[in-house]
Amino acid sequence: MAQEAVYSHRDPMLKKRDDFEDILEERRNSSDLRYALRCYTPVVYKELTLCKSGELRGLVLQSDHLRYVITQVSKETGADADEVQGEASAILEEMAHCLQLSTVRFFAFTLTKIFKTLFRSICVNEEGIQRISVMINDQ
Repeated sequence: MAQEAVYSHRDPMLKKRDDFEDILEERRNSSDLRYALRCYTPVVYKELTLCKSGELRGLVLQSDHLRYVITQVSKETGADADEVQGEASAILEEMAHCLQLSTVRFFAFTLTKIFKTLFRSICVNEEGIQRISVMINDQ
């Protein structure tokens, strides 16, 4: 005999307490290919200016935090600070992105298919997330 689920995201009592939104619902009702090929315009946050990856890498290499770490690593290992900075630069180069939109679109399509196959729904309490965000920002 099959047991009824103890918890269901469609339970009306939960709707009264907190509003959960199924973030896969929109994906189930529309084309995955259209989703992957849609236009994307990134949001520029609070007075930030966009910079190229080379400029960003230069800013990171000149930061006080990285200079401190380079000094500490060179003291601990006995290596020259310029050598350690070269290693840091190589690591940043490896970490840097080269924006290939085709790869991003491929993963958008593939991951959407995978999530729709694996999960019946993914419920998110957006109001709760916003409350947590406000609490974190207030600290």
